Amino acid sequence: MLRANIVVLSLALLTSPALAQEAPKLPATAKKITGKEILALYEGKTLTNVGYTPWGVSTGKLTFNIKENSMVSEFKMGEKTGTATVKVRVKGDTFCWIAPNDKKERCHLVHVDTDGTIYETDDKKVVKTVNKI
Repeated sequence: MLRANIVVLSLALLTSPALAQEAPKLPATAKKITGKEILALYEGKTLTNVGYTPWGVSTGKLTFNIKENSMVSEFKMGEKTGTATVKVRVKGDTFCWIAPNDKKERCHLVHVDTDGTIYETDDKKVVKTVNKI
């Protein structure tokens, strides 16, 4: 009986919204923007950010200098906090970056909702980050 209670408690904790936060769905009202619009939206701006990763949810601020291929990320994930300078660019109609100590470039489509919320998604429209100016 004790083992069954532990299993149930473990499952409840693992599926708790506080511990297993899922990315929101892309709103139907959010419109995909072009590369030129991405540059105009992000360049020189600082945004608040929520990122949904396989390792957990990160929060923080992003400061963009796309013309210099740079973005400064101040982040918190769980108890870990940090600052990283990330190489970025606009490629076609996507926003791309290479994180420090990573060789793989990652690119997202960018969508803006009617309230100004910015959603970055993969090509299947799965939300990866939510940004606000």
